[in-house]
Amino acid sequence: MPNNDVEREARVNRIGIHQTSDVRMKVIHEDSIDWEPLHIRFRLKGTPLRDRCDSLASFVLDWMRQREAKSPEKWHFCEYSANVLPSGTVEVFCVLMPSDEVEHLANAVAANFDFVGEMRLGEPETGSQSLKRIDWFEVPGRQVIIDGAEHVVEDFSISFTAVTVGQFCEFLEETLWQPMPDKLLGRPGYTISHFKLNYGQSPKIPLFGLTYDDAVAFCQWSGYRLPTDPELRLFYETLAGQTRRSLKWDGENWTSTPAGDEQYYIRQGPFPQRPAGEVDQFRKPLHRHHYEHLEAPSFRLVKP
Repeated sequence: MPNNDVEREARVNRIGIHQTSDVRMKVIHEDSIDWEPLHIRFRLKGTPLRDRCDSLASFVLDWMRQREAKSPEKWHFCEYSANVLPSGTVEVFCVLMPSDEVEHLANAVAANFDFVGEMRLGEPETGSQSLKRIDWFEVPGRQVIIDGAEHVVEDFSISFTAVTVGQFCEFLEETLWQPMPDKLLGRPGYTISHFKLNYGQSPKIPLFGLTYDDAVAFCQWSGYRLPTDPELRLFYETLAGQTRRSLKWDGENWTSTPAGDEQYYIRQGPFPQRPAGEVDQFRKPLHRHHYEHLEAPSFRLVKP
């Protein structure tokens, strides 16, 4: 999770200006640089030899120990580790790494290891920050049985990732729509700012904590629609039956299937494929204005 304090913001600002004349290594910041622990990956040029990888991992740990010994108050709460992945990438994790030490580490590695090609910070996100670039997943239609009821689902295309922060911000900026939390609290912009405080600044992360009405309004603006409950179940079952792709984010998603007075079904996923006759424990009804607590729903898009 992100470290929600001044240190996190300082790191984001610091990393944002890492390309200075003093840095002799290519430093790339990924989408989630404000999560703790900070994830650092060193990629080597050419074929990564094991002894080279091990020496780099040991060097980074020794460097951090020396910096901690030199500035114990600065590094007081830091915890760090390093290991070598099968691919030859050296990854390092550091909790509460001082923001100004990132550049020093890059320089130290560059000065001692000419075979290191780049240093990557944070975690890559697969979601898109723009509605113009949706990663569509094709789902072949078939019969779906939910709690004993048969549903015939046709072929459909669904967004692989739930609607992201960036995509929803596009909608807000163009329509001036106010999500339910903003209206109830009388604080315009609350939904986005509160989410970023807890999940980081990346616009590629799925946005959680939206009502059914928020999801429908977005769909009307974008020209897409919500999936039905059988469609969403089939999407998750299709994912469970293959190994080519997997979801990074789980959670509950709104569907367009009514579930009683002012309620619609939400479905949790991904989940493993289960026997058709088994009681479906991954869906439940939710009031259309619900947006918080354990559920904090998000939603996916389906081509009309």
